[in-house]
Amino acid sequence: MEAAEGLRDLQKWLHSLGHEISSKSPVEARATIGVVMEGVVEAEQGTVLIWEAGAGEDALYYRQFTGWASVRTDLFFVVDDTARMVLVDTRDGTASMHLKEMLRHGHVLFYSLTAEPLLQDKGFGDFLEDCGVGFLGACR
Repeated sequence: MEAAEGLRDLQKWLHSLGHEISSKSPVEARATIGVVMEGVVEAEQGTVLIWEAGAGEDALYYRQFTGWASVRTDLFFVVDDTARMVLVDTRDGTASMHLKEMLRHGHVLFYSLTAEPLLQDKGFGDFLEDCGVGFLGACR
């Protein structure tokens, strides 16, 4: 399956996830979540699906992935085919619950190149805590 095709299947889930997060706590406009299929990361080329919080309405759009330097999202999820199948079947109000399950079973990997205090400021703190995501601090 082409990675962009898998991402099209995840549009509804990502939109629902963004809505769930922003309904629990205010999310700063232009805060972003990116999703990419596992094979794209391995190949270091492909497409990323991005949810962006808006002042009025949220947006979904695609951006090219050409390696880790191209990741310009606050939260970044790498999804395998098992997770894609589960997340596609997500109903409204359960997007974060299914994501949490897939994170725990290793079918979704979470990355963030944004520092934890900035994620808190952008409104992602409660969501990350609910998902059980921990931060180790800066590597030196």
